[in-house]
Amino acid sequence: MSKERVIKAIMDLGLSDVDAQVYIYIALNGPCKARKVIDNMEIYKEQLYRSLKNLKEKDIVSASTGFPSEFSAIPFDKVLDLLAEIKKRQAEALKVINEYLMDNWESLLNQNNNHNNAHN
Repeated sequence: MSKERVIKAIMDLGLSDVDAQVYIYIALNGPCKARKVIDNMEIYKEQLYRSLKNLKEKDIVSASTGFPSEFSAIPFDKVLDLLAEIKKRQAEALKVINEYLMDNWESLLNQNNNHNNAHN
């Protein structure tokens, strides 16, 4: 599988392009400091730190406690499992929202029908 396919697959599961590329770089190159990522990926420092924050919030990347921090990535199969679980939870939440909205829509239809019937 090509790197582009892997990036697209990860993006399809919810990561941004930059987050996917940063994850792949760290996963392929082992624990590394931000400076190494910046130099080798030609990414802006602010962009990298924003991406690392997103990845850490999703528990895909972790940082060492030392200074400067070294960043490590979880194995690829775990990323796929995590992202698939997030998508599953989002789908379940969307189902609940849809049911709520349909209930509201039906209520609006009933009110509208009652209103129209009262004026006929």
